[in-house]
Amino acid sequence: PNTLRIVARKPRCVHRHFSKGTGTDLSTIVTGVPTGVFQMNKYAFGCPDTKEAAIVDCGAEASHELDHFKNWLSSKGFTVTKILQTHAHLDHVLGIPNAIAEWPETPVHIHSLERNNWDECMLRAKQYGLSPENESLPDWDDDKAIQVVLLDNEEDVKVGNLKLDVIFTPGHAPGHVCFYNDEHKFMFGGDLLFQGSIGRTDLPYCSSEDMDLSLRKIFNMLSDDVLVLSGHGQPTTIGNERKSNPFVAQALGSG
Repeated sequence: PNTLRIVARKPRCVHRHFSKGTGTDLSTIVTGVPTGVFQMNKYAFGCPDTKEAAIVDCGAEASHELDHFKNWLSSKGFTVTKILQTHAHLDHVLGIPNAIAEWPETPVHIHSLERNNWDECMLRAKQYGLSPENESLPDWDDDKAIQVVLLDNEEDVKVGNLKLDVIFTPGHAPGHVCFYNDEHKFMFGGDLLFQGSIGRTDLPYCSSEDMDLSLRKIFNMLSDDVLVLSGHGQPTTIGNERKSNPFVAQALGSG
């Protein structure tokens, strides 16, 4: 697969070495590849000390799209203990059944306000003319089918010894969250922020007003050197988008 080039200072360049410029090789703890017809970036994140790992956004609707992650996890000796969802649009959750089949009883961490997007996922897939490998997503109310952990309180999530701060960022989706690691200065940004763009706000349950508030929140909270691992496209940084992203400029100017 086309492995994402996770680079902090020069996000548009091709590099095999994932470096934050701080001596940390991010490829030891993060991997990501675009998956599905929407080329949604699915990530895996692991702690070298405890060997615990998490999958971030299960958008790989075809079972073979798990191969890259299974190989990477195996090569690092990691075991998946959590599935983390930035939100529940179909391109981010169609792979949930395959992930649960591969890693049984792994809890799915998601915000409660994503329930409607989750429940309507297969309807949206049909509207796009898709025929997913799985005909349905697990029912949140069926404890035997899925373990759901709600992220409503913005409490941090631990993956081994590595902490991810949960940041509530509605707009593209009502329960959208980002996962930020302060130790290594990077964020799984979902569909909040892209290189040169932002997430759509013309879909059901979106809000352009909330999107502006979330962008202001993120850009006031995070420093320019923070690497953003987006849900689509190549990685970028807060500083790069602060300087050159017209949608961010509009949002920050509207405050």
